[in-house]
Amino acid sequence: MMLINPKADIPIIQISILKNQNAAQHYEIGKVLYQFRKDAVAIFGSGLSYHNMKEFKKADPENEKEIVNVDFDNFLNDVCTGDEENRKKIIFWDQQKGGLDCHPLGEADHLMPLIVNAGAAGMRPGKKIFESVFLGKFKLSGFMWDEK
Repeated sequence: MMLINPKADIPIIQISILKNQNAAQHYEIGKVLYQFRKDAVAIFGSGLSYHNMKEFKKADPENEKEIVNVDFDNFLNDVCTGDEENRKKIIFWDQQKGGLDCHPLGEADHLMPLIVNAGAAGMRPGKKIFESVFLGKFKLSGFMWDEK
């Protein structure tokens, strides 16, 4: 946060995700946090849209020819940039094509912050603010919701 605000004159409170990685519960936490957004509190979530450590370790950037998580990245884009009703589908991330390949069961801790933020999004659709290909094989995306 020092990079965003070097004066460090804004209070920051860190909260943890739940150990259970229950997407519905994380979404509900976000809905509660939305109340703070009404008071101009910013909510940040960190993580990755793809986080399969076994596949990261096997990747050979010099020889990769195909992005492996296009379907799941498209799903995330659709739900995060859709309306509130569509966004709720993020709760079922593990039933989507490629979902469990991108975030194996028990290792979805890097996806849960996005689900919390989706719950805290309010009425407006989000927008994709970041897209990159990591190791020539894994598409990574970032999303943001604002009230403007």
